[in-house]
Amino acid sequence: CWTTPILSQAGTPLGTFAIYQREVGSPTPLQTDLIGRFTHIASIAVERAQAEEALRRSQAQLARAQRLSTTGSFSYRAATDELTLSEETCRICGFDLGQSVSPGAMRDRIHPEDLPLFLNMLGSAGRQFEFDCRVQLQDSTITYLHVVADAVRDDAGGLVEWIGAIRDVTERRRAEEERRRHEAILSEAERLSLTGSSCWRPPSDELIWSKEMFRIFDFDPHLTPTVDMVRARIHPEDLPHFNHTVECA
Repeated sequence: CWTTPILSQAGTPLGTFAIYQREVGSPTPLQTDLIGRFTHIASIAVERAQAEEALRRSQAQLARAQRLSTTGSFSYRAATDELTLSEETCRICGFDLGQSVSPGAMRDRIHPEDLPLFLNMLGSAGRQFEFDCRVQLQDSTITYLHVVADAVRDDAGGLVEWIGAIRDVTERRRAEEERRRHEAILSEAERLSLTGSSCWRPPSDELIWSKEMFRIFDFDPHLTPTVDMVRARIHPEDLPHFNHTVECA
């Protein structure tokens, strides 16, 4: 039995190549040459298989990270008008996984009101753009996106490729809209009931007021209220009670 280690290009052992024969003896020069060739070919095959497996793991991890963070990636090559989308980008924008998506199909997904901004960004001479836009899916569902991209340009400044990421911020936008709606309802309820609301944080002496509080105390709503400003509005007969409340806070 003759054995020879299979080494990587860096000299790391990858395995062992062995030849068995019925009779005891040393390998001939031809056999030695063949062993050297076989181990070299085997090292190339093993390293390629390891690299492909590492690439598959990396792609799977990236796809999972994008899915968990609802963030996809894309690239657009200007010379060939070629658009490449990640799986998560396809999911966010309502395209079938593995489907070849043309730039025109992507433009058709952009909400008409946001399309001019989107096209202006793509045609700009800058090296980066970042903006929010809406996409309209085939079932008319609206999805809100945050888009950021970097431009790859040649030495003459010509556009080679846009490489970017999109994030589905629909839930965040809906939460913001719901918060604003609740704030509007509360503000209207306070106005109708002549009731204001406030929050005082003694450590920082910060006062947070509703709009109705500014109206009740007759302060400019653009001012930052302070305890001293409120004290100046308190009737002299009620001032001791106010001061006692402040001191006990």
